[in-house]
Amino acid sequence: MQKQQSVSKRQTQILVVDDEELVCDTVQRTLRAWPITTCSSVLQALQLVEEREYGVIMADYMMPEMDGVTFLSEIRRRFPHIQTILFTGQADKEVLERAINEAGIARFVAKPWQNEHLVAVVGNALAHYQTIRENEMLSEQLNQHNRQLVKLNQELEIRAEQRALELSAAYRQWHGAIEAMQDPLILIDSDFQLIECNGEATRRRRNDSPYCYQTLYDAKQPCEGCPVRKTMESGQHEHAHGQITFA
Repeated sequence: MQKQQSVSKRQTQILVVDDEELVCDTVQRTLRAWPITTCSSVLQALQLVEEREYGVIMADYMMPEMDGVTFLSEIRRRFPHIQTILFTGQADKEVLERAINEAGIARFVAKPWQNEHLVAVVGNALAHYQTIRENEMLSEQLNQHNRQLVKLNQELEIRAEQRALELSAAYRQWHGAIEAMQDPLILIDSDFQLIECNGEATRRRRNDSPYCYQTLYDAKQPCEGCPVRKTMESGQHEHAHGQITFA
């Protein structure tokens, strides 16, 4: 996974849209701490936003091609993560209501403005944009990790299924081998209980008891001199003598 670069305020681009060149120059000087692009045409601004990423867009309300509320509403529709600021020389209640309801604008700068206020408003917008973008990157990283975990689990499930098939095939092969033996063969655990027996050993069983000494010899306890007991005690392999072979 490629390391994603953190979005910083200085890296975030600002776009100012105002048909008055003097306003654009003044804003650019005031906000010279950040990368800023100015534009006098709304239509040109829409083209610029399609070509590069902006974190904050500031627009005047009164413009010839399209008013600022309509323009910022279109920006919000296309790029909801971009933070928008409306310049207005008209403190008209209807304008503010349109800006809030239609464009989702929460930041306003009245003309004329105090430079400190403009810097504070833009700085707050940049910080909010940065938080949104970082959250998006973290969310994408989390989603990517989750996708990797899902893929890993699927691979593990496939491997487990393949291993189960291999073990099943090996067991069938092993079981077929002991069934093909002409001599009786039984497998028992440390408590003398039957684990497996081939067909010949099954035919020689005298009852359905799970204990070898009962089902094979009708004995009430392990046979005297039982090689299995000696094997358990000594840890060395031995064979029984007689009709039944222990393993």
